Amino acid sequence: MSLGVSLPNPLNASRDAAAALESRGLPRRALIAVVVWPVAAWLAWSLMHPDYARLRAEHLAIGMDGHAYWMAWRHQQMYGLAPRALDAYLYSPAFAQVLWPLTRMGFAAFAAVWWSAIVATFWWLLRPLPWWWRLPAFVACGFELQVGNIYAFVALMLVLALRRPQVWAFGLLTKVTLGIGLVWHLARREWDALARASLTTAAVATCSAVLAPGLWAQWLQFLVTSQGASSLASVLDPRSLPMRVLAATGLIVWGARTNRRWVLGVAVPLASPLIGLATLTVLASLPRLVVDGRNARRTAVGTVDLAHLIDTHLPHESLPGLGTPDGRILPAPAAGRRSSISSRRQGANA
Repeated sequence: MSLGVSLPNPLNASRDAAAALESRGLPRRALIAVVVWPVAAWLAWSLMHPDYARLRAEHLAIGMDGHAYWMAWRHQQMYGLAPRALDAYLYSPAFAQVLWPLTRMGFAAFAAVWWSAIVATFWWLLRPLPWWWRLPAFVACGFELQVGNIYAFVALMLVLALRRPQVWAFGLLTKVTLGIGLVWHLARREWDALARASLTTAAVATCSAVLAPGLWAQWLQFLVTSQGASSLASVLDPRSLPMRVLAATGLIVWGARTNRRWVLGVAVPLASPLIGLATLTVLASLPRLVVDGRNARRTAVGTVDLAHLIDTHLPHESLPGLGTPDGRILPAPAAGRRSSISSRRQGANA
């Protein structure tokens, strides 16, 4: 039976986004030809710089960070190197334990798997864009492809965490300050999402600590000692981590209160412990966040009170009698009574 209500199909959202961009016509394409493609060409040229060529020769085109993950279990002490030292491993033991099977391979095989995962992640994140945006955006992600950090997976986390809050555990167990994204759920009073994210992180950390309690003690000590003493002036520097985390918190609260999911793609990387060109590739999450936000708004607008529709539009006499557990048949509710029920529901929904 049809009630004459059509609900939006979320699967068409990416096509709608592309069609909306295409409808802008020649001015947008001219802008892309004049600005976006030259910038993408400059980025591609930058990746061919001698410094990057040296890194490719030394680390087989996967970069310093990917090599550091591969080396994590090969150090005498996993956290024995300073944060900016070559091949220093900085994340929790849980992340190293997840990667352990891959690190048993040679670096060439590890690099192939790691690089392929990064490419596939960026391609999926950018897929909602039309091709003339997607290709230069993909080229812009080349800095992350070169360095081999986890920023592609951070961008993926931002998209998935609003659907499955448990995914926030990835940020909390790698770049700890990226857990600032949980402020989104706090500002919206989504206590269930906060509980699921916290319990998942605690469960993963507990299982990891049972397997390697010594490594967790080393990591916690490493987090404390690697920060060092900071003067008030350095803390108040707008580029410092505390100030960036504060700015990110304000942005996320604003985005949560105004239902702008895309703000997460801007604010969360701002709270990254270190900021570089590769960090900006987290912006690849924006196309998916925009599409998901549009879907959420359409779904909210398309939500209907089916009980109210039945009360107001379905003929009362067509309702069947109601049965009781002892087999007796009760008559359908009287029209006057149903009208009063409908009036009360309308008042409640007003």
